Amino acid sequence: KPRPDDKVVSKAARVIGIPAFDNTGKSASHAWLSVGIAEALATDLPKLGGLRVVDRTQLQKAFDEARLQQLTAVDASDAPRLGKMVGADALVIGSFQIVGTQVRMLGRLVAVDSGAVIRAGEASGKLDDLFAIERKLALDLLADYAGAAAMDKDAFFRSQAPPLEGLAAVAEADAALRRGDRAAAK
Repeated sequence: KPRPDDKVVSKAARVIGIPAFDNTGKSASHAWLSVGIAEALATDLPKLGGLRVVDRTQLQKAFDEARLQQLTAVDASDAPRLGKMVGADALVIGSFQIVGTQVRMLGRLVAVDSGAVIRAGEASGKLDDLFAIERKLALDLLADYAGAAAMDKDAFFRSQAPPLEGLAAVAEADAALRRGDRAAAK
């Protein structure tokens, strides 16, 4: 049953891919955020309307075919080749860094046809406010690209976020599956 906040995405919607974010601080205890931030964006962005997000398994297949080992550290020069492989119009290329209790996310929306950066953005704050930070980055990068109205942007930002622990569990299970460790993924 559709919920009132669900958007109907037209066939003309723009298609984006979201590889895992690069953990530039190399914090092992926060490595799960590489996939976690990408998953949060992939879940939230279609709510803006006007966007379809490529499934991560399709992205992984494209990365495997391109002989890249992980969905991390993608740069703008990779966007045309990888985006075309999954039928995306653009890729969201991002990174994050944790310093103490603070997180900073950087992102670029990169056109698949040219590799040009369409828009760049950043968001930062307390790690406990991860979803608010992720949504700020999403709005900064993609609200105009998706054609979201001001009312849609406000509702999107205020929508209820899931518990951070749930995102961590999903991201860690995804990482375990990519390593072939089915026992750890449970």
